[in-house]
Amino acid sequence: MPDDQLIASLTAAVSAHPEDVPLRRHLAELLIAAGRGPEAVPHLATILARAPEDAGAQVLMRSALTPRRNAPEASQPAERPADQRASGAPGMDWSAYEEELSDVVPPRFVGQQPLRADAERDPVHGDADRMFDIETSRVRLDRTVLVLPPDPPARAAILASNLRERPVAEIDLEKIVTAAEGLSGADLTHLCDTAAEYAMHDSISSGEVRPIRHDDFDRALGEVRPSTGPWFASARNVAMFANDDGRYNDLLAYLNQRHML
Repeated sequence: MPDDQLIASLTAAVSAHPEDVPLRRHLAELLIAAGRGPEAVPHLATILARAPEDAGAQVLMRSALTPRRNAPEASQPAERPADQRASGAPGMDWSAYEEELSDVVPPRFVGQQPLRADAERDPVHGDADRMFDIETSRVRLDRTVLVLPPDPPARAAILASNLRERPVAEIDLEKIVTAAEGLSGADLTHLCDTAAEYAMHDSISSGEVRPIRHDDFDRALGEVRPSTGPWFASARNVAMFANDDGRYNDLLAYLNQRHML
């Protein structure tokens, strides 16, 4: 959790520089991460009063107003909340929050928000590294999609994209794709970078520039390991013991298919 002393320092800094929007937003993020959402609301209200179409502040406001009931306290990491990215037409549907907002935000502010009920016109997209960070109450997000490690066609596409502008000799891409089972997209990029480094070091040592060869990938595959292991270890417990409503069925199917249960 964020340090209370850091929050106190930022609070003093915001008081000294009330026009500094990035500073005020950072303070609000830390307050939310520390479980002090109600204290973040006035700061976000100030931001939104000046820029009602600030989608990031809108999403943070919803986070501040919605308790995180799904995540146990012990699992909260000492880090900022997962990045939340929002996009869509200007304005949000604040109708479900008017009563809550009226308690903590001046009615003038609530009345300024364009109220719309068309979720297709005002989409909000978020992502979280941990499943229990997605709040299912109050219809914050009406649907979720599980993003799994890339399958063979996706791995081939990611590898080809990373190698497109690099000098590459004849390699067996299909063999590399098979050997890279379980690697994430970032892991695959790291794999290509590592293979390129082996080729570069060899070129420097020999004094003769050469392209990336298949044996460079063999060496890189011996070094690069899937970074998804800890995530699956944590997700496995959540999927097995907190799946009363079936929301993690697709993850359970994936884990079962790969004998990870």
